Amino acid sequence: MWAISINMQNDLTESVQASIRPGELVDLAYSGDTNTSKQVYPNIVNTRFVQTFTNLGQGSSQFVLSPNMGISDIVLQMATPTTASGANYSNAALPTGWAYSLLNRVSVRYGSSAQYFWTGSQIFMQNVLDAENNSKVDQLAQVGGNAGQGTAAGSAGGCSGAVGYVYLKLPHNSCRAAGKPLPFPSDLNIAAAAA
Repeated sequence: MWAISINMQNDLTESVQASIRPGELVDLAYSGDTNTSKQVYPNIVNTRFVQTFTNLGQGSSQFVLSPNMGISDIVLQMATPTTASGANYSNAALPTGWAYSLLNRVSVRYGSSAQYFWTGSQIFMQNVLDAENNSKVDQLAQVGGNAGQGTAAGSAGGCSGAVGYVYLKLPHNSCRAAGKPLPFPSDLNIAAAAA
């Protein structure tokens, strides 16, 4: 009796969904012989969200990204503490692209696949190899954090409150504007370890 009520509930839910979204049911994430379709006009749904590292100091942070409409671009934001919070940068200097250097190791597992590992330097090199031209290579380095020295808070060239971004290059995505692959439709488990 319990199994029958569950099946009836599923049928009811599916019939409501079918009335709202008419069309043939096709599994886009896990295609097979009977449900493989080719999309005529590829479109990407914006599923932008923010995930905070669980450990903001040294150590590792791990999070799982849901495959809701696929995983495409992943950008990590890194920021240095400000002098107002007690940080002292009197003898400090940051090189261009310093955010990549903060990544000791990134490990990724797609669903139940093998686990892949990269260092921050390897991620930067993969981005450089994917860049279309030299100006984009320069921009990737600048976005990774501007060079700075000293304690000038909030001004260009200071270490206090400096922000850098890392485009996380994975096997399924690319920082290229042309020929960008479609999102990867599976569970993605990412672990990042700080230097």
